[in-house]
Amino acid sequence: MAVKSKVWHGIRVVTSVLDYSGIVLATGLVVILTILVAMNVTLRYGFNRPLFFVEEYSGYIVVALAFLGLGYTLKTKGHITLDVVINRLRGRVKAGLMLATTLGR
Repeated sequence: MAVKSKVWHGIRVVTSVLDYSGIVLATGLVVILTILVAMNVTLRYGFNRPLFFVEEYSGYIVVALAFLGLGYTLKTKGHITLDVVINRLRGRVKAGLMLATTLGR
């Protein structure tokens, strides 16, 4: 039993580090995205010299932000859920449906 609890503790530590790393990386990407877009707007409308790569990289950063936030959102149970049906169920049926749809409230 002690080995199993040590393994689970190790898994929790690793996932916590990965969650925190994702948050830090996402924060940095938001800052980079803000700077790139502001720079592009200034150059486009102020000097008529836009940076053509900014629009494409902005899309990539937005996708990365969505995926980087998923781990933390799942851990804190922050996903949007529709629990109209689930609240009417009981027992194993409710647990099975929650597991199958990963709504895990």
